[in-house]
Amino acid sequence: MLENIIGSLVISVINIYIWNRLLNQKLSFKNYKLYIGFLAMLILLIIIFFSVNSIIKSLFVVIMFTLVVIYMYGIRLKQSIVLAFYTQILYIISEVSVIILLLIVTNIQNKIELAEVFSGTIYANIIISLFVFVIIHISAIRNMYDKIIYLTRREKIKNTIIVIFIVAITASILFNFI
Repeated sequence: MLENIIGSLVISVINIYIWNRLLNQKLSFKNYKLYIGFLAMLILLIIIFFSVNSIIKSLFVVIMFTLVVIYMYGIRLKQSIVLAFYTQILYIISEVSVIILLLIVTNIQNKIELAEVFSGTIYANIIISLFVFVIIHISAIRNMYDKIIYLTRREKIKNTIIVIFIVAITASILFNFI
């Protein structure tokens, strides 16, 4: 239980940093929304971890990230959904990259054995979060996010279409990893 709380704490801190970086905002510790958003995210991550089925956990995380982003930054629903989904994609990329690196570096022969040793541990959460922290500093990652935001504004894409698109992609990602 303590490992899950610490893991959620690390993810919450990294998310706030990522969102400020992608939104080109400076982190202000004087803003009360930072603390309320942080606590809400931490509590919701813990609740999601313990009470939501792993098959739909990513979808609930994206919804929760969207709500926290709307509250903390006051941005529109469409941009909040894109930011939340983009953050989740960064975590998925990081998780896959860390798994590949661990399979190369360790003597563990398969993904199932690695999952038994490493899955859900505080070390996994910290390493994956640190990997996200590193890749967010790659300019192509930031440029890709800016391009997605530009396209969603320029093309006058309706919020419903974005939600359907994100749910479809999230479902396909989840079913590919199962």
